[in-house]
Amino acid sequence: MPASIKQPTQGEKAKPTLETLPPEIKNEIFSHLLQGAKVKYSTDGSWPGYKYRFDATIMRTSKQMNEDASAYLHRHNEFALIHSKFFAFEIDKKRFLPTIATGKAAGTFAKPAIEATVTHLGTDKCSCCNPKKHQAKDRVTHALFLVADLEHFTRELRLTFHMWPSQPIYILSAPNVSPVQHIPVNVDTQVKIVWKVNPASRQDLNDVESRARHSRLLAPLDFPMGFGKKISILGFGTDEALKITDQIMPRILSVDAAGWDLYCLMKSQKAHLDNVLSQNPSSLSNLICSYMDLACLGHQLEIPGHWHYASVVRTVNNHGEIVSLCLMPFDELDDEEYESAIAGSWQVALLCLVLDSLFTVVRLAMEDVTFKHFPDCIQIITDMITHIFRGKSPFPKHYISLLGHYMVWLMLHQDLDRDPDTSTLGARGVALLANLRTCTPEEEETDVYRHLIEDQTFLSKVVLVSRFPISLWTTTAEQKHLAVLQPYA
Repeated sequence: MPASIKQPTQGEKAKPTLETLPPEIKNEIFSHLLQGAKVKYSTDGSWPGYKYRFDATIMRTSKQMNEDASAYLHRHNEFALIHSKFFAFEIDKKRFLPTIATGKAAGTFAKPAIEATVTHLGTDKCSCCNPKKHQAKDRVTHALFLVADLEHFTRELRLTFHMWPSQPIYILSAPNVSPVQHIPVNVDTQVKIVWKVNPASRQDLNDVESRARHSRLLAPLDFPMGFGKKISILGFGTDEALKITDQIMPRILSVDAAGWDLYCLMKSQKAHLDNVLSQNPSSLSNLICSYMDLACLGHQLEIPGHWHYASVVRTVNNHGEIVSLCLMPFDELDDEEYESAIAGSWQVALLCLVLDSLFTVVRLAMEDVTFKHFPDCIQIITDMITHIFRGKSPFPKHYISLLGHYMVWLMLHQDLDRDPDTSTLGARGVALLANLRTCTPEEEETDVYRHLIEDQTFLSKVVLVSRFPISLWTTTAEQKHLAVLQPYA
């Protein structure tokens, strides 16, 4: 050995390295780099809501560290790798799905706990789409999740199945209404799902832990998918796989069962979006689109949306008359029976979610000073409240006040936009508010006008989006006009 290399004497200690650190210290270091719960961070309301900052650079320091860190990564996290070849479910286009990675970075991930594929069987076996519109092959997309986040994946997949069902037989049944069989036409989406559970990275699991792992990794599949969804479960015994597939593939679904399932999924999706919104995002455009998509799913709306409306809310041809499938049970009822029947129904609950989503779009459009979709949403909300349920409007009363509130701002924006006379802009805005107040029904005056006063900042945004300087609203004269209105707040 060369004499230039000094060897530690018997009384000297070798300097510690990453490889020679005690296991508990090494694992503590790994936890801050490779444990999902510790590397999760908020994106402050931006797409997708939150992310994970896994740092694998420590694996490149040596072969030993690669083995140790890789073992820690799979022992303390459960990953799910999803491959989708389905035109209606391209994972990399899904907003606010908390993916760890997408595309090639996800597709090459090794040893996930779950590896699943969702495959559209193609136009030769599937009549779900117009061949002229779907000549290209389905694009393959990949996404990597933590198993704990799969609830978001499965929720969006289930919502997609509501939009593109595989010909379940819907049965309408209600008191005094003959059962009606409805098989959706133009929709027969044949989808194959393979759900493979790989062996655990730990070899020391006891029977209780092993059963708990099996239940945890099968839980995302515990929902009704509808007849025609071909399910294969790998990594389990035949009996376990059959138990799951038998209970999640019903041949017949009642409209009420499908309706309440759609409502619960939409409610959960809206809660997810509301949580992202509560983080005060710097950009609202993706959230506006996502709330619009959600509204389009629950009702046939004549507005652009990435999502298609659900099959259970589509219109159908009933003996030559075009009617809404979900409202067919109420068609033959008189007014008194009608009001009683729709109270507490999933139809009303679902449309309340649609209205909530549209109102949120309106509010965000104003806050984002884009006014995108603003006029269209106001018109749709008005039509829904006044026409869908024979004019009975079973919706909460505050919807009426809220609609009046936003109609005022729409009129204000349109009026100021038509006459860009900057010298009178501020005074005209305040005068319009005062005139609208005199037109407000007395019983609604407090609710509607109180919101108008509270939203004085929106008045500035109306001006801002009209490309007028914000200073026009801060002159002494206009401040006096605003002060006159304050007693009504």
